[in-house]
Amino acid sequence: MAFPTKILLATDGSEDAALATKAAIDLSHQSGSELHVVHVGRSSLRLSPTEYHAAAREKIGELAKAVEEAGGDITETHLRIDDSQTAGNEAEHITGLAEELGADLIVIGNRGLSVMKRLVMGSVSESVVRHAHCPVLVMRH
Repeated sequence: MAFPTKILLATDGSEDAALATKAAIDLSHQSGSELHVVHVGRSSLRLSPTEYHAAAREKIGELAKAVEEAGGDITETHLRIDDSQTAGNEAEHITGLAEELGADLIVIGNRGLSVMKRLVMGSVSESVVRHAHCPVLVMRH
C-alpha cells in the first residue's frame, strides 16, 4: 500500500479511540495526508432532536480539540447522526463517509464506550473492516 493521502479517523472518545487518534496523527504527519475526523452519534429518546443534535455538535468539537491538542492538523470534521431506530448503523456511516471522501485509510479504535452495546450489536470496528472500500487500521488497547 502506498502512503495514504486522506485518512479518516473515526472516534468516540474512548481509550482505544485515543490510541487510534495517535496513530492517525502520526500517519498523517509522516505521509503528509489530510486528516478527517468523524464521530457518529445516535439519537436519543430522552432528548429532543434539537437537543441531541446540539449535544452531538458539542461532542465532535470536544473530540476535534483533543485531536488538535495531541498534535493533529484536522482538514475537516464530520458529524453523522444515526436517527434510525436500528442499532449498529455506525459502521455504515463511517464506511459511507470514507467512500464519499475518497479516503485511503480508516483508523478506528477496537472498543467503544459501551460494553453492553458491543455485546448486543457486535463491534463497530469489525463491521467497518468487513465493509470498507479501503484499508482499515484498528487500534487496540
